[in-house]
Amino acid sequence: MMRWNLLWLRLPVVFFLLLAAYDGLEAYKYGRVLIEHWTWGLLLSPAADLWIMLNFVAVLLPVQASLVIPTFFDPKAEELYAHRTRNTLTWAFGLPVAVFVLWVLMWGSFPLENNADGTYMRMLPFIPWPSAPFF
Repeated sequence: MMRWNLLWLRLPVVFFLLLAAYDGLEAYKYGRVLIEHWTWGLLLSPAADLWIMLNFVAVLLPVQASLVIPTFFDPKAEELYAHRTRNTLTWAFGLPVAVFVLWVLMWGSFPLENNADGTYMRMLPFIPWPSAPFF
């Protein structure tokens, strides 16, 4: 029985791994910006700390989801197998919503902000409001 479920299981696993790869590339791109504009004040900025932590979570969450999904369809894991529809719907709709919320938080907590005067460092997330577009 498990082998038939694994046939269609590839799609969400590939989706979650692509999501993790995208988040990893975005973290690398913005991490390079932080390194180019390095200042020791970034170590004291709560916005920078939150941004770094959210990047780790945004990369690891889809990877963990792709590892957990096969256990939903394993008859040996009786507790998870009994609620496989609920668990599948939770992961299918809950994970993209969680990743979107992470993206919004990362957008608002990126520690460097540009304006007409130059680049300055944000100490608190969302203060001042980000001038960069969300996407």
